[in-house]
Amino acid sequence: MSARDVRRTRRPLARSVLLATALAAVAAVAVPSGAASAGEAAVGYQVPLYAGSGVGTTSVVPTAAATSARSGRAANITVTYTGFSTAAKASFQRAVNIWKSRLNSGVTVKIAANYTNLGNPNILGSAGPTTVHKNFAGAPKQNVWYVAAAANKRAGSDLNGAGTAEIQASFNSSFSNWHFGSGAPPANKYDFETVVLHEIGHGVGLLSGIYQSGSTIRWDPVGGNVPLITGTFVVNNANKALTTFANGSAALKTAATSGQVFFNGPQAKAANGGAKPRVFAPNPFQPGSSLSHWDENTYRRGNANSLMTPFLSQGERILNPGAFTLGALKDSGW
Repeated sequence: MSARDVRRTRRPLARSVLLATALAAVAAVAVPSGAASAGEAAVGYQVPLYAGSGVGTTSVVPTAAATSARSGRAANITVTYTGFSTAAKASFQRAVNIWKSRLNSGVTVKIAANYTNLGNPNILGSAGPTTVHKNFAGAPKQNVWYVAAAANKRAGSDLNGAGTAEIQASFNSSFSNWHFGSGAPPANKYDFETVVLHEIGHGVGLLSGIYQSGSTIRWDPVGGNVPLITGTFVVNNANKALTTFANGSAALKTAATSGQVFFNGPQAKAANGGAKPRVFAPNPFQPGSSLSHWDENTYRRGNANSLMTPFLSQGERILNPGAFTLGALKDSGW
């Protein structure tokens, strides 16, 4: 099935993505005063999850091996809720608890969550890092951006400030067919816990920083020819990193829309039996979805690694981030 065929089975995509790639407005921000080793910081951006049109129940839950593998891992995640019902909060918290047991950090991860009309009936939710950071004390690599939560973990301190959330997340209140319960969703409802789990995944680092600007593609989400760490592992079928192509070049656009794009991080590959996970790279480029998700055709409904694909269908419930998603996060600073 081609990328075009996938789009035919989903609701139409908006050409302008609400909150997805607010890159034109990105600007440098100050680090906390007195933090000489805090490096540099800049405003982050959000990535959406689109509603798929498929109907029918599927369920992905953690395997026994995955459950035992997370022993000893812990991260404190707190949420500030705006506009959520009691049921929606409970569903959100269940997703938070899953991520808490799969991440490890000595610095609290704060999420600012909003339940509001996103103005686009195709978007279930959208989230991303509030800030990105580079060249801080403890950074695994220099001159690349890390999302705030991963940067804080590596620095061992709250680089973006104790009063500032590391993740900004929004969920679409215009949907009338949300499923907030803890059991399997009906075939005609979207599972809220799954959507939250997906969006937190973007907030903690599964996003490439490769985006569309006008008719060109670029890999420096904050400008200055500096990539996001996750994006440095995104390669074409010749194993050439997309971040080594000239920004705005025709060659970069061809590679980014080839349908032959993979994630070359060592931890992600190890979790995928040595193979590079396939990245969503349709033609034309889909702002907010392309290169920041796993391939929809490869990791279909019911696949153990399907959480971080760009579409979620009705009745689809995924409570496992997926082995190579967790590997990719390790590659990206966790």
